[in-house]
Amino acid sequence: MWKLAIITDEVSHDFEEALDRIKEWGLKYVELRTVDRTNLADLDDAAIARVKRLLDERGLEVVAFASPFLKCYLHEPKAGPAGDAFFSQASTYPEHLQILKRLGDLSKLFGTKITRCFSFWREDDPSAVFDEVVERLKESCRLAEQYGLILAMENENSCNGGTPQEVRDLVWAVDSPVLGVMWDGGNAQWADIEAYPAGYSLVKDRIFHVHVKDVIVEPDDARHGTTLGEGLVDFPGMFAAMKADGYQGGVSLEPHFKAGEPGPPDKVKACVTNLKKLVAEVGVEHA
Repeated sequence: MWKLAIITDEVSHDFEEALDRIKEWGLKYVELRTVDRTNLADLDDAAIARVKRLLDERGLEVVAFASPFLKCYLHEPKAGPAGDAFFSQASTYPEHLQILKRLGDLSKLFGTKITRCFSFWREDDPSAVFDEVVERLKESCRLAEQYGLILAMENENSCNGGTPQEVRDLVWAVDSPVLGVMWDGGNAQWADIEAYPAGYSLVKDRIFHVHVKDVIVEPDDARHGTTLGEGLVDFPGMFAAMKADGYQGGVSLEPHFKAGEPGPPDKVKACVTNLKKLVAEVGVEHA
C-alpha cells in the first residue's frame, strides 16, 4: 500500500490553513518540513506540541520528515548559501548533526522514522570529495541508527548527490541498512535526465520514499513546475514499474510551482487529484 501525502508548506506557510486544505482534499498523510516559516527541527517543545495537536484534530498522520539534513557545506567556511535550506538555522556539519538528534526525539511523537537527507552542497568536482562525503554519511548513519531514524537521500541538483547515478554511488558506497534513496523523478527531469526509465532504473532497488513533482521546459530553456501529469515525467510508466517492483511506502507531493513558496491552491489541488487518478490507474492500493 502506498501512503499518499503532501509537504504541508507546498500548500500554505500558514500551517493550520495547510492542514485544513489537505484534509478537505482527502489526503490522510503529510510530510513535515516547515511550520509557519520555521523549520520543524528548530521548533521548541511547545510549538511541537501544537503541531501534534493540530494534526490529531484533523486525523492526519506524518509519513516522513522533509529535513534539510546535510544541506550544508562539506568544508567551512564558504561565502553565502548555496540553495534553499527551508528556513533552517543550521549551517555547519556539527549543527546538522543536532538536527538529526532533534528529529530522533520527534520521530517517536510523530510515528515516523523516515528522514530526508542530502549530500552536502555541490562541490566544483564532486568526485574529488566522494570519499569524504561517504565517511561523513557513514558517521551520520551510525547516529541515525542510534536515534532510531532511517535516512533517505534525495537526488538534489545543488548537492553532491545530484543525479540518480551520483546518489546510487553514494548510497551503495555507504552500504548502511539505514540509508536509502528518496527518489525525486522531477528533480532528475529538471536536470535533463530522463526520470523514467533511465533515472528510476538506477535507484529502484533502494527507494525508501518518493517525492513527486512535474516539470516543463520552455523554448528559452527555462524550467518550471507544472501540474502533476501535465509535464515531462512519465508518471504512468514509473508508477506501474514501482508497483511491479513491489514498492510499499510513501509518495509525497512537492509541486514546486515556485521555489520556497506554496503554489496556487487550485493548481496544488489539481496535483492531488491527478496523483490519486494516476495511482488508481495502475491499480495500486493507497491510503
